[in-house]
Amino acid sequence: MIKDLRHRGEKNVLVTREQAGAVHRDVAGEYSTVENMHPCIVKYCDVYAKDLTERLSLDERNLPDALATPALLNPMFGNERRIVGSGLMFEGQYLKARQNLLSKMQDILYKSNLVLCFELSDNSSSSDDDDDDISIRDKQNYGKAKQELEEFERFKRKKYLPTLKEASARCLTGE
Repeated sequence: MIKDLRHRGEKNVLVTREQAGAVHRDVAGEYSTVENMHPCIVKYCDVYAKDLTERLSLDERNLPDALATPALLNPMFGNERRIVGSGLMFEGQYLKARQNLLSKMQDILYKSNLVLCFELSDNSSSSDDDDDDISIRDKQNYGKAKQELEEFERFKRKKYLPTLKEASARCLTGE
């Protein structure tokens, strides 16, 4: 006979570290028992958290593009307030990632609207004119990219986020 463990009642265990100090009696009363973590487990948790932090570059000023760009472009994560508030990124990381995304969008716009000008007869054109043309194009592309990103962010507000119907929603899992 199989015992159904879902109906065994509240059996929450609070696991603490010795460095955390004593747990208040009211808080401890909400749990069936309060246990201290074994020193080996504490060491493992610290090493694991440090390794994960280094691998994901969580303490770095810039997150890797593979982590930052999808977080900015996924409408489910929402706007800056939600991304920073949830701990996905620090505020500085968010601003750097947004600036990096704007730069990439500007590059895409520049490549798609590339105009090649060949002057066969006049070789005496000054390089200052070319620099002015490039800076004007860069400013226009930056403005277009910023406008595009701001419009996208308007649709990341709560009223536009997708929702699930609980009655018909299914969670698919796999290994």
